[in-house]
Amino acid sequence: MNPFSLSYGKPGRSPSLQNFSEYRDQEALNRSRASVSSEGVLLEYETLELRVHPPNIVVDNETDDRCTVLTVDSANRPGTLVEVVQYLTEMSLDIVSARISSDGGWFVDVFHVLDNGGKIKAQDKINKLTKMLAVSYEPDGDDPEADPLEECTVFELVGQDRPGLLADVTQLLTCNGCDVRSAAVWTFRSRVAFVMSVMEGGRPMKNSTKLARLHELLYKMMGDRAQRATVAVKHVVGDVHHDRRLHQRLLEEDLAEWQLETGLCPAGPGVQAARFGHHSTGALLKPRSPLGADGCPSGDNVDESVRSLRAASGTSCDSSATHAGIEPPSLGSPMEVSTASRPLPAEQQQARSMPESMCRDCNLRSVKYSKPEIRVGFCKQKRYWVATIKCKDRNKLLFDTVCTLADMQYDVFHAAIDSHKGQARQEYYMRPSRGDSSWDAARAQQLRAMLELAVQRRFPQGLKLHIHSVDKFGLLASLSRVLFENQLSVRRAVVKTHRVNNSTGHSFYVMDVTGAPPDQQKVERACRMIGGKLIEVGDAKEQIRVGSGDHKFSFSFLNRQWQKEWAGSPGSAGSCISSSSSS
Repeated sequence: MNPFSLSYGKPGRSPSLQNFSEYRDQEALNRSRASVSSEGVLLEYETLELRVHPPNIVVDNETDDRCTVLTVDSANRPGTLVEVVQYLTEMSLDIVSARISSDGGWFVDVFHVLDNGGKIKAQDKINKLTKMLAVSYEPDGDDPEADPLEECTVFELVGQDRPGLLADVTQLLTCNGCDVRSAAVWTFRSRVAFVMSVMEGGRPMKNSTKLARLHELLYKMMGDRAQRATVAVKHVVGDVHHDRRLHQRLLEEDLAEWQLETGLCPAGPGVQAARFGHHSTGALLKPRSPLGADGCPSGDNVDESVRSLRAASGTSCDSSATHAGIEPPSLGSPMEVSTASRPLPAEQQQARSMPESMCRDCNLRSVKYSKPEIRVGFCKQKRYWVATIKCKDRNKLLFDTVCTLADMQYDVFHAAIDSHKGQARQEYYMRPSRGDSSWDAARAQQLRAMLELAVQRRFPQGLKLHIHSVDKFGLLASLSRVLFENQLSVRRAVVKTHRVNNSTGHSFYVMDVTGAPPDQQKVERACRMIGGKLIEVGDAKEQIRVGSGDHKFSFSFLNRQWQKEWAGSPGSAGSCISSSSSS
């Protein structure tokens, strides 16, 4: 090509590699397969590479006697790992182990997964897995039998938690003709985040004046600027990834409180805390004093699978290699920070910002809950940051940690994920996406704290209440209002609408407004007040009958298990907690 045209006549070059989700959206709109974007910017090489060599996904049911082995290889770009793990998680597949490896702009990831405890046998699931990274150029994709992608309006709200907030928000939306089709509400450390998909008359909301007014009213409802209230409204085509957005929103909250508590805003990757307000009523984990070289885990504690991963990545991250040097020497910064040796009291970790009446029961958690052991170190040989996580194994653990690393802007080059006898171990070799990859103790403290909070965020307190009903406008507002009027506080909520059978499912984690364990009879009375019928778990016949006669919906208390931290006895209503609160 003419050098002159290269200098003066060529299109502008894309300044950075796009995230996978942005790439897929742009490619779906670029039906002409042009090599430049709509703005005339030359596309990245990786985009053109993916057109020639699309992602290759192999589903293998023969190699492993117990699991289905899923192999994904493709040209690498940021966000691909999150996209894959998110897809597997939303398909309710259990990731037993995984190996992540990338080199030279290409990656190969291997996942061992289970579907309801066994291999993936359903052909429709296998077909979906092979297309999970595909770009659909038509609204309904390549499957002629697939449902067209639905467009909806999504409200994302963040603010200070208080009893009755869910009731107020849903009542405002319902009174303005908004039908909540799906929703997820998380509370954590006195903060609350909502992600709600809404339709108006079966269509997304298009009235900009009405949306602006709702935005204003919701902002006042969530708090004010001093309380870091956030309200975002957008239109989404296709799936609304509630958990992903909630992780992002609450990570922003945690980073803002981290800056307030520590006064540190480390340069480099991560969401800049300066984006948020300078006021906070919560107290976040204070950074631990980092361990010295003698605090490094010894090589004897590393299993063979992790050793093989290290060999493949060209690293030798034993204690001597990891702590071979100190950067910068003048500061004497150790090369690892850890939660292993200096844990904070539980009340300091979880409930310093809560009233005393709510602090006394801060350990009311699922039996799956465990305090993770997290180490963040630096391998000087290959300049990898190394994060190791050990805790009880559970569903969505990999999703929670991978999302946090991506949102903190770390690129994972290699990783080993294992679970054995109910215990999980994850080890990541990564580098900051932007800036210098040199060791930064303050940045490592921040990363360790955010990973710890991401693991703990999945466990709400409370009695788990499940409600099944025919699809009915305003039901969520009615349920949340009656719970609040009976002095009950919703700590977490999940709402799903099933178009196939015109039904809805609501899951609530309920506590008393005082912070004490709830009285099950009080919850039962509240549900009966608006036409609910108590059924046994798994009674499908009763669920089918609801919606007619005197019973508008059915409700049940799911998977309750006694823990010694609860008041009362194993047989009392107040002594039960859901053992499936990670779902």
